[in-house]
Amino acid sequence: MITTNHTTLRMSGALNIEHLTALKLYVGVNAHGWAIVEGEAGENALEQLSGALAGREQNILTLDETGTEKCLFAGVIREAELVQVGGYNRFHVELLSGTCLMDREVRSRSFQDVGRTYSQVAGQVCSEYSGGAAICTVGEDKTLGKPVIQYRETDWEFLMRMASHCGGVLVPETHRGLPRLWFGFPERSFTCEFPEDTYTSGISQRYYELGGSAAGYSKTDFFYYDVESPQLCDLGWYTVFKGQPFIISEKYAILERGELIFTYRLGRPGLGWGKVLYNEKISGMTLLGEVLETARETLKLKLDIDAGWNPGGPYPYTWRPETGNFMYCMPKVGTRVSLYCPNYDEKTAIAVNCVRTNGGDCDRMSDPAKRSFVTEHGKEMNLYPGEMSLLGGSNGQVQMLDEDGIIIGSEKPVVIRANLGAHFKARNIGFSSPKQELVMAKMRMADRYVKSSYLQSSLYNAKAGLFSTVEGWVHTAFAKIEDAIQEAKENAFGFFAQVVGGLVAIAVVGALAFSGVGFLGLFVIGGAVAGAVTTGLLAAKDAFDRGESFFGVVALLLKER
Repeated sequence: MITTNHTTLRMSGALNIEHLTALKLYVGVNAHGWAIVEGEAGENALEQLSGALAGREQNILTLDETGTEKCLFAGVIREAELVQVGGYNRFHVELLSGTCLMDREVRSRSFQDVGRTYSQVAGQVCSEYSGGAAICTVGEDKTLGKPVIQYRETDWEFLMRMASHCGGVLVPETHRGLPRLWFGFPERSFTCEFPEDTYTSGISQRYYELGGSAAGYSKTDFFYYDVESPQLCDLGWYTVFKGQPFIISEKYAILERGELIFTYRLGRPGLGWGKVLYNEKISGMTLLGEVLETARETLKLKLDIDAGWNPGGPYPYTWRPETGNFMYCMPKVGTRVSLYCPNYDEKTAIAVNCVRTNGGDCDRMSDPAKRSFVTEHGKEMNLYPGEMSLLGGSNGQVQMLDEDGIIIGSEKPVVIRANLGAHFKARNIGFSSPKQELVMAKMRMADRYVKSSYLQSSLYNAKAGLFSTVEGWVHTAFAKIEDAIQEAKENAFGFFAQVVGGLVAIAVVGALAFSGVGFLGLFVIGGAVAGAVTTGLLAAKDAFDRGESFFGVVALLLKER
């Protein structure tokens, strides 16, 4: 094992330091790596210092076990100064890992393509930087589910929050001074060994940050050892210590008495678990946007914070105005609405109101004392100082006026229904229908069956021309006419003579009817003769009463035959 000392250390980049006199460095989770370097400055120190602008890349190099030069730490200059100590010029340089480039500009934007994974979002953010990249070990199979919003956060803060939602952390990549990071704890296949005679043990503070046993965590997962070693290792390397497997979760190095000593923290996987982070700054905020599309009770928005940025999607946010569905009115495409975040989790955001943009040139809205709610279909609800009204255009209106009382009007039927009864109480009640008719009816509303009705019409002339008729009578006086029926006087002899005559007539008719009928036919017909005699006697009597002669009666009977 080769010991790293000041003779094998140097720094290259904007500032060249061949002999380092002091060095400290640290690499951990959810924090930028850093290094503090001091070294001898050459004769052109001022010239180098003038070119050592903040953000320039610097590399701290050393020799590995094979004698090959290897990068111990790479970052960018945070601060550089020239210090004179005892007549000698020395550089004092502070470096940060390249991930600090992602932690400078505060940004606001949304990611609305909910089908994308967290790892894809991390890769997209890092790719916006020259040489930037994300190595993902978490979030590769977990989709967003709902839009996420980066609100007044740097990209580093935003990605650290996204990693926590996957149960991971951010770890800076310190082998190049570029904006590269591990999205999740590093997974490396390297192994190392450490002496077991000197160490420090404890429970990580992260255990308490995550809620401890109340949140279901075990102290065993957050147990660690701190060991010192001169060998060069990286976060994520595996080792076996005290017969138990561990991984390197942090490293710290210091140059003391010419030798660089590393202190490695050996921990369990729990040390790589991150507490779920939220953006407290977005709680209670509203973000303005333009409506792109509406469907049922959802809106797709182009937020103002996404100007010059493609958020993907767009996502159908729930439309939930303060008034609820009582005054339900969907914003139209092109109008502006507010996206409200009720708490620190932007995934709960809802669209709550439509922002008026023509208040200055809209007469209806010029007087703040007059409030109106108007739909796109011409329906209105007005709250004025002297009026409260519901206006439906030609379909009807209800007005409650301080001066004129209550007015209900419609060009279509007005129906008042009540299960028990409808009562009208006033000093005077008037009903008017100047152009049509006024009908009061008792009816069943279910089947429109009219039990009784009362009609008042103002169209008497028109209806008279359609349905009226004219009738007249002329009366002339005449003398009395004896037109009553005269009853004939009868006696016993007359009645007897009529019967004899009738029988003779029937006999004559019967003889004519039976002529040509055989002997057997007489038996068939004989039954009918008896009934016919009675009928014939009655008919003959009526004929004699009318004054018919004997031969007239015979002719009548033959006719009826």
